[in-house]
Amino acid sequence: NNRYMKNIYGFFGDSNINIFRGLQLQIKNVYINKYKGIPIKSIVNKNENYLSIIKNINKYNYTHIYFLFGVVDVNFYYYYKKYIDKQDNVFENMCNYIKEYVRDINDLPVSNKYIFGILPSHIKTTYFKQLLIRYHVFNDDNINLISDNDDIDIINKLT
Repeated sequence: NNRYMKNIYGFFGDSNINIFRGLQLQIKNVYINKYKGIPIKSIVNKNENYLSIIKNINKYNYTHIYFLFGVVDVNFYYYYKKYIDKQDNVFENMCNYIKEYVRDINDLPVSNKYIFGILPSHIKTTYFKQLLIRYHVFNDDNINLISDNDDIDIINKLT
């Protein structure tokens, strides 16, 4: 389809961005840029991942950019900061980072920008705990610090 040939599409995100790989079969100018396991905070703090994104945007001159970060934040960062670091106001801090992230994306020099929603896992915390162990966010010794009711808490706050 000629309509897609003049556009260049850049997709940026954590490993969840892979869901868009199928677009590369349909449209020639689709570039998937995966940044493994980074929280939104690292983008807001303008670390090396942010600088890599900016360099990539400047190099390819995208006409459309899409962002899918935040899954790490609501599924791992939240629990780690709340139960391991024992930080107060984890949810409020996360919301502030998300607001800054949206503002930073809006300031990028591409006219067509899209941010995909940041959704928490819908797996009950009792089962999600096993994933937290598998990804080495928690271990067998500290996993029971997490309340089995916390999944309801975060989902209610985000809706």
